[in-house]
Amino acid sequence: TQSIKTDEFIQNLVADLDVCGYHSDEIGSVTDSARLQIFDQSINAGNGSGGIGETEIILSGPEVSQFLNFVPVSILVSGEVRGSGDASVAVGNTFEANYRFETPIRARINGLAAFESEIDSITSEDINDEVQDAARDDIQDAFLTLRVQNRTPISGTLDLIVTADPDEQNLYDGVADTSLAIIRQISLDNAPVDPQTGFATDIFANTLDFRLNKREIQLLGNPPLRYAYRVQLDDTGGFVTLRYSDFVTAFGSVGLEVLIREK
Repeated sequence: TQSIKTDEFIQNLVADLDVCGYHSDEIGSVTDSARLQIFDQSINAGNGSGGIGETEIILSGPEVSQFLNFVPVSILVSGEVRGSGDASVAVGNTFEANYRFETPIRARINGLAAFESEIDSITSEDINDEVQDAARDDIQDAFLTLRVQNRTPISGTLDLIVTADPDEQNLYDGVADTSLAIIRQISLDNAPVDPQTGFATDIFANTLDFRLNKREIQLLGNPPLRYAYRVQLDDTGGFVTLRYSDFVTAFGSVGLEVLIREK
């Protein structure tokens, strides 16, 4: 994968890139080399006012496999950038390029065990005194917002578990006292996939708002709380292609509607 960023505005911007890999012996002498070449690659230009244009070039196929099987110990990337048409270039504009090589794996998932996060804590320092006091009487409504991103070709589910039970030993085997817990589940759809390479080409993002009931709201007034999440991937039925840079992430936040009392 070759990534190019620039804040220059040039209407028609193209590049030729040359990637040379070298293999050396024990004393550092070059013994062999291999090459990947890209010609007339269109580059997304910036807007000339600070906005950055980004271009991601994904190379795959037998020539890339042969390049990696060659096992280069050093790599030199060079090239030429050409532009035409309207342009806006100023002192301080930049043109940046970097590359990343990955060796994807093809796998078929059948009955894979769930991935479990580390258990973390929400302490009284994370929930200020006003919110703790309001949680007991004055919170009128509350929402738990979960945001997930999936950049894999695999679907699944994500479970969020929050507990105020200090004696709970294992959040993943089923919470013993559900009256002291907040549990929510969200579906993970697979990311869009290039049918030719099998690679995920974009991120599937999903945001869901869950209303908290009165019992769950009151838990916020009694820290510490412990939380964790678990991801269960679906069976694939066939082979899928995974890369090191593929990922699943989850973010959570709580929104409150509080009654303000005049004093």
